[in-house]
Amino acid sequence: MKVSAQPAACLFVSRLILFPIELQSQRDSISKLREELRKARSDNDELSLRYDDEVYNGAAWKKERERLETKIADLSRAYDSSIAAQTEQQSQIVALHSQARELRSVLNDAEADRALLQKARRGLQAELETIKIDTVDATRIKANASRRLEPMSVDQADAFLKSERDKYIAMVRALNLQAQ
Repeated sequence: MKVSAQPAACLFVSRLILFPIELQSQRDSISKLREELRKARSDNDELSLRYDDEVYNGAAWKKERERLETKIADLSRAYDSSIAAQTEQQSQIVALHSQARELRSVLNDAEADRALLQKARRGLQAELETIKIDTVDATRIKANASRRLEPMSVDQADAFLKSERDKYIAMVRALNLQAQ
């Protein structure tokens, strides 16, 4: 029995000697795996942080985009309202120009009417002056005729009045021709 115990003991010893080497090898392998695990976790944490930053930045960009879109919409509305206001003002300007032209035309017509009325007034004043002169002349002629007629007979007076009347008519016609 001694023979068989020896190889088993050798086998046991050799395994016992190999066991720490294998154990060290396993420890080294576990250390490498732990290091790789730590590195993988670190990479995972870094990627998680990057992802969170991207999500946060994406949300910030989304908010910024929404803010800019709102601003663009406000500017578009303001632009549209200013275009509408400008169009309305242009139509008012056109209407005011039209009114100004109409008023200018009315003013020109009124000035022409005024000039015609002044001319007619001057003509009437001249005619009135002529009538006044004629009335004064007629009164003088009548007074002269009365003085001359007193010593005359009725036939002589009629002839004298007829001649004076003819002179007066000729004088009025001459004045009318001058006034025209």
